[in-house]
Amino acid sequence: MSVRAFNWVATVVGDSRLNQSQRSLLWALAHHHHDKTGACFPAVATLAGMAGISERKATEHLGGLADLGLIHVNKRTVRGRQRSNQYDLFGTFRA
Repeated sequence: MSVRAFNWVATVVGDSRLNQSQRSLLWALAHHHHDKTGACFPAVATLAGMAGISERKATEHLGGLADLGLIHVNKRTVRGRQRSNQYDLFGTFRA
């Protein structure tokens, strides 16, 4: 858990461009962010469960957060198999 990530989320969740599910996903991402390493790679199923939404909606809303410039999604594979994505936090809204 990352205090820095929680503080960052607290500064951006009030923006009217975010819907409730996106806000919940940001809090879930902050919960999984490691302060020292910056690592953040929870499974979509984990994020969806924490946000109280379906995996499909979680994927859709994570894409929306990336489009807004708040997160960056890095797809991870091991030996050609898809693993949980890595999420980079601390973005700023794009105009």
